[in-house]
Amino acid sequence: MKILHYLSGLPPVRGGGMIKYALDLMKAESAEHEVSLLVPGTISWHKSRRLKVTIKKVKNWNQLPVYRINNPLPIPMGNGILNIAWYTQKCDVKVYYEFLQKLCPDIVHIHTFMGLHEEFLRAAMELEIPMVYTTHDYFGLCPTTNMMYQNQICRYVGKYCGECSQNAFTEKRLVIEQSALYTIYRKKPLLSKILHSKIMQNWLRDMRSTGSKSVTKNTISIKFPSKEDYSRLFCYYLKMFEMITFFHFNSNQSCQIFKSYLGAIQGIVIPVCRNIPDHREKRTPHKKLQIGFLGGNATFKGENCIRQSIRELYEEGLTDIELHAYGISEQSSDVFCKYHEVYTSDELEQVFNQMDILAVPSHWLETFGLVVWEALSFGVPVIMTNNVGAKDLLAYTTKPIGFVVEDTVSAFKDVIKECYMHREKLVELNYNILQADIKFDYNEHMKQIYQMYGRCIAQ
Repeated sequence: MKILHYLSGLPPVRGGGMIKYALDLMKAESAEHEVSLLVPGTISWHKSRRLKVTIKKVKNWNQLPVYRINNPLPIPMGNGILNIAWYTQKCDVKVYYEFLQKLCPDIVHIHTFMGLHEEFLRAAMELEIPMVYTTHDYFGLCPTTNMMYQNQICRYVGKYCGECSQNAFTEKRLVIEQSALYTIYRKKPLLSKILHSKIMQNWLRDMRSTGSKSVTKNTISIKFPSKEDYSRLFCYYLKMFEMITFFHFNSNQSCQIFKSYLGAIQGIVIPVCRNIPDHREKRTPHKKLQIGFLGGNATFKGENCIRQSIRELYEEGLTDIELHAYGISEQSSDVFCKYHEVYTSDELEQVFNQMDILAVPSHWLETFGLVVWEALSFGVPVIMTNNVGAKDLLAYTTKPIGFVVEDTVSAFKDVIKECYMHREKLVELNYNILQADIKFDYNEHMKQIYQMYGRCIAQ
């Protein structure tokens, strides 16, 4: 079987759960099938040249052929969309038609619409090539991917998109982040440190807000797209979703949300996972309660919630607690916080060995949460909000292997206090994880994926 995957890019430029999952999947599939990857490439500085879209084969990844789209659509990441005309810019469908006709895949697996022209899907549909879409986030339904408005869950497509997109990258920033120079920066550790320095980050942060500006005597007002503009943007992505043959929902939660917006779409729920060994082992709690947080800097990930919970416990005299947070650039002065740089896959064991429990205090309706699966695979219990799609994993056993709580500081505080006062609870949870019938065998996951491909091809 010939399988073509589409991703928003490769490490070190792109990262996160989506990239980790897709690369693991591709590598595993390549053992039995012919797998290739399509990614967005560079964007021309000259607007007139952006209409000329080409696809070229570039350096292989892990011995798999990689094809790059030159002059793809821009990639907003989670910063929102202001220049709607650019994100919906048309191109010659013949480019994609000829590419797919030459490659002749049996199935296309799309992990995001970021950077991808609608014409790609139209060409695949005309060539009767089935397409699977994995619901890693809400891009296409929400320009910032997380469906949040002022730290509250948003259920109104188009209503607040302009306000939420005020920090969207400028045209210059979008071009830079998809440039060959940016790739070199990310590949070189020293240059990457310079790029992530406060001075550089402040300079890049200024490259936002692409709304059209009008200048009066002493003020500059920025005109943002209207609700009608965002309704048209949603309709653009809706057409793309309508061309998808089959949906891979990574949780029951993502299934419910996508169906609530897109109607009776065809698909199946298959929890995502990593292709790493089953590391479950008996664990003994540390003298100081060690809590891990791997969510990064974004407010909707909830680091402020877990930190406030621990702060209140400190005020009550419960001070044998440490919070180990990874990938946080704006660090607090709380004495219990221990900050670490972003970890790699090779460091997973070291990361999870130093924690007694993993906290996933997400405020957003997280489609899954791959860190939950990773923690359980090391025998580490988890406390998460009921917003996290990976709560599905806790249904694999009748005995508790973690906590699902309300999205409040007090709820997290109560659970942490319980674990603090009764360390035997952590021992019990660890034992239950060891006994749980969780399918950490990646071959089982691949079997489900191939069955899904079969259903998609048969549609």
